[in-house]
Amino acid sequence: PVRPEPASLQGLHLTPFAALAPAAADRLRGRLQAIPRPPHALDKLVSAPFLAQATSAELNELMTGEPQIAARVLAAVNSPLYGLQKPLGSIGQAATYLGMNNVRQICLQYMLDASFKPTSPEVKRCYEQVWNASALSGALCFRLAQLLKLPDPGGLVTQIVLSSLGSLAVLALLDPPQAPDLMRLDPVARARAEQDRLGLCAVELDGLLLDSWKLPASLIDDVCDIDRILFRAPQGPADARQARLGLCYLCKCVAEQLVNGQLVDLRQFDLQRMDDPAMFHLGAYLHNFRLERLSEFLQFPEVLGTADQMVAGFRLSRPAAAG
Repeated sequence: PVRPEPASLQGLHLTPFAALAPAAADRLRGRLQAIPRPPHALDKLVSAPFLAQATSAELNELMTGEPQIAARVLAAVNSPLYGLQKPLGSIGQAATYLGMNNVRQICLQYMLDASFKPTSPEVKRCYEQVWNASALSGALCFRLAQLLKLPDPGGLVTQIVLSSLGSLAVLALLDPPQAPDLMRLDPVARARAEQDRLGLCAVELDGLLLDSWKLPASLIDDVCDIDRILFRAPQGPADARQARLGLCYLCKCVAEQLVNGQLVDLRQFDLQRMDDPAMFHLGAYLHNFRLERLSEFLQFPEVLGTADQMVAGFRLSRPAAAG
């Protein structure tokens, strides 16, 4: 049976940048331009050839040119979150021990994080919440994409990390006292509030920001179409791209629920009973033969173990972050 649209979704429409009045569009674009562009190493880090072929030595060489970011990456990989027996001294070593995708994702996150400077402790905690959800969703997506044998799982992780920038941009544009209240809203209410206060919601701001940084248009479309699932059913046949978008969005929704405590344990999540209004359109994306074992794979030990380890690490870091 066709489920009725949840009441909270009724009347929710995605406002595109082109729909803004010229003065409002110019004002918003000017405010986004105040967010510093990441180092040009970002272009290589997200490029398809680097994703497909880069070695740990090449990643180490790339990050050597960004010593401050490399230092933060090493501090992260040597933290209790990854449970290493002895500290690692280079990005290349980290890629060898933790896996190329894990370390490349951390490098990408810290490279992007350098563009967002929190204006208060409250905003800093909001940023950390966004990045924690991004890291967890990327890790889950990579594991599941491998199990599902989807091509280019590292590319999916890149898209997930870049799709977090819209939420960070929203936090950067709001008055600081508004940020914690916004982050406490569910995804549907948050999207409404973003459009009411800023004219656009996070996904449209994401696209504008990535465009201003001159990333490839095809990459921007793939990034933004993940979070557009909140607003719309899939268009056209159930193809490979829809499967990839659906998997990314599912991992983002589950990760956010785990990070904010709405979901205590991934074992409690039932793909057959998604009653969250933010996932209303997602079911149609998941009706795809490429994802037919997704429900089974969500309960595989390596997927559950990834979620358990990362969520425990986030909880350990909360007291320090609060201080």
